[in-house]
Amino acid sequence: MGIMPVIRAVTFDFWSTLYVPQDRGQFQMVRDACPAVLQAVLAEAGFSVNLAAVRAAYVPPAVFGGPAVTLSDTISAMCRQLGIQPTVEVQRRLVRALDELAGQIRWTHAPGAPAVLRHLRQRDYQLGLVANAHFPSSRVIRQILGADGTLMYFQAFAFSDEVGVYKPDAAIFRHVLYHLDLETQPETVVHVGDHPEQDVAGARAVGMRTVRYAGYRDRPASPEADAVLSDFRDLPDLIRDWQQ
Repeated sequence: MGIMPVIRAVTFDFWSTLYVPQDRGQFQMVRDACPAVLQAVLAEAGFSVNLAAVRAAYVPPAVFGGPAVTLSDTISAMCRQLGIQPTVEVQRRLVRALDELAGQIRWTHAPGAPAVLRHLRQRDYQLGLVANAHFPSSRVIRQILGADGTLMYFQAFAFSDEVGVYKPDAAIFRHVLYHLDLETQPETVVHVGDHPEQDVAGARAVGMRTVRYAGYRDRPASPEADAVLSDFRDLPDLIRDWQQ
């Protein structure tokens, strides 16, 4: 592998890396409730649309790729499909309703994750978060981190619904590198994520070191990441060993 450059920062994926829904069944129930919640907001605003029509028109992104789709984009597309033109304020209420619904999802962090984040910050590593965000949106993800006491550990964020592209697009990784002030030194940053393409291939393409986290789902990458971890608590030792 050669001499490892001095590592100055570590970035993380959110889904299936730092956090997962505590109850997959509850998560699916919340997602399934989206059309009914949207119909209720529209009815309150004076639009008479049936639930079946809303279900057909509300189409969140099935896959992440290309330009990012925000909740606002999804709501706008739904309204066009329904043939209605709600005011900007009503559209904002629709987005807020979905954010409030997403806020009901119960999340759990990877075993040892808060302690690892605290340990890395105490050793002066900068930390960043790079995540595809739709439902929950970046606003809700920040709330999740804040409620769990981990938001304060991060110095930089790159969310797809704010940057405008999904992982593995190089722009989302360059965004976090820029805000870490390491745009010209990607080799000094390690990215940790579970997805072979979105995380491993995406981060490697801009010159970052990669760690594939297999603690929730083991999906081998090809080519494989620089390291594979099943226990989050092994990350500090890995970084230390790389620099010896």
